[in-house]
Amino acid sequence: MTLILAIRAKDGIVMASDGQATEVGGDQPTKLTTQKIFPVHKNALWGGAGDGGAIDEVKLLIDALQPSKAGNHSTLCEAFTEKIFQVNHPRWERFRKMGLPSSKDPTATALMVQYEGDVPHIVEFEIHGAACKYDKHGYQAIGSGSNLARPWLREYYTNDVDLDQARTLGYMTVQRVIETAALGVGPPIDVWTLRKKSGSLIIEQASEESKNGLKDAVNVISQLQKEVFTAYKIDRDKAAINAP
Repeated sequence: MTLILAIRAKDGIVMASDGQATEVGGDQPTKLTTQKIFPVHKNALWGGAGDGGAIDEVKLLIDALQPSKAGNHSTLCEAFTEKIFQVNHPRWERFRKMGLPSSKDPTATALMVQYEGDVPHIVEFEIHGAACKYDKHGYQAIGSGSNLARPWLREYYTNDVDLDQARTLGYMTVQRVIETAALGVGPPIDVWTLRKKSGSLIIEQASEESKNGLKDAVNVISQLQKEVFTAYKIDRDKAAINAP
């Protein structure tokens, strides 16, 4: 399993991911730690879900783009569409001919965030390269852990969240999925931000100190939720006792 998510804030964009990869070999899968979010020069961020080899191939092709092409939103989207199809198509054809219905297809998808002028974009690229924008939603998640993540994002996201709130929501969502999923997603949690300041783009990866602060914030939120629920239960029980 993998989880990559993106959240648009009013002052930037956040991406977050789990940090576990699973290497299948021999009789027992092995857990590995891996980075799943990558900058595109100094213009955008993206993360890949699916087959690790396919993601590595896409990364090599995207890293080879000229900065001028990576800096333009339309051309970068076209590049992702082209490169993902270029990588996935032969892999899918070989997989289909092998006839292994119980195996997972060796393809990759991607989630990318970028500014076009002052407008932030969240774009998902499916296995055939088609681009789907999630600007109106304000968030999106991909990977096998995404179905567990979306309810958390839907519950807490609002259009007026600031960057600090979006970081906290991103970290909390990944942590909740790690706690819930039976296997496949795991620490370390990775958090990146893309923002504009004085007309310049700034890409930042959260430090360990920053992530510890996010973890503390999530623990406070969890404790407050428990206290509210406990208070509600006490009030409800009192009402039941005093009912005629």
